[in-house]
Amino acid sequence: MGHLLADIEKLRVDRGVDTWLVFGMSWGTTLGLAYAENCPERVIGLVLVGAALGRPSEVDWLYKTIAPLFPEHYERFIAGLSTPEREQVVATYRQRVEDPDAGVRAEFARRWTEWDWA
Repeated sequence: MGHLLADIEKLRVDRGVDTWLVFGMSWGTTLGLAYAENCPERVIGLVLVGAALGRPSEVDWLYKTIAPLFPEHYERFIAGLSTPEREQVVATYRQRVEDPDAGVRAEFARRWTEWDWA
């Protein structure tokens, strides 16, 4: 997570912002909380929507319980994945968004975002 927090701080510095209101949605709430904890002097407040801390029960809910309610969206999300990859979908996606190929990273980041926003 350290590199993500460094990215957030770089955005703040690059834009010349001294302090700011940090907004986080879903897993972004975890990032927002971690950033506020690491850089409290830079954060004037937090807006956290749909807090998700990544606990196993939350992951199961998102990728097992909810998936049948949005079958078209979930099918697009898992399209092209093998059966073992589908059984470990979060690990598979994490691997893909860390792929050395920028095209692979972008494609899977886009697909993951589309699923998250479904």
